[in-house]
Amino acid sequence: MGGNDQPRPGSDATTARRSASGVRIFAFTCGWLTGDLGGFVAGESGRIKVPVPAFLIEHPRGRVLFDSGLHPDAAVDPVARLGRLSRFFEVDYG
Repeated sequence: MGGNDQPRPGSDATTARRSASGVRIFAFTCGWLTGDLGGFVAGESGRIKVPVPAFLIEHPRGRVLFDSGLHPDAAVDPVARLGRLSRFFEVDYG
């Protein structure tokens, strides 16, 4: 929002409406985990690729990063970063 509380040229109108309170939330995909679909949906088979999100919250009093995603080393040494979960998931930053 600009100083006159109007959406900036080229800004997303939906974002502008939601930011009327002065709070904006940005969602980021910080990598992907691929694992057994049966671990997510009972009785299903196959594989599923799920995003690893992180959220930046802009508030009039400051910014908060909520859930900062996967550590970069998770792709290099998943056992060290994910522990026993590394047996169930493949890490992808692509």
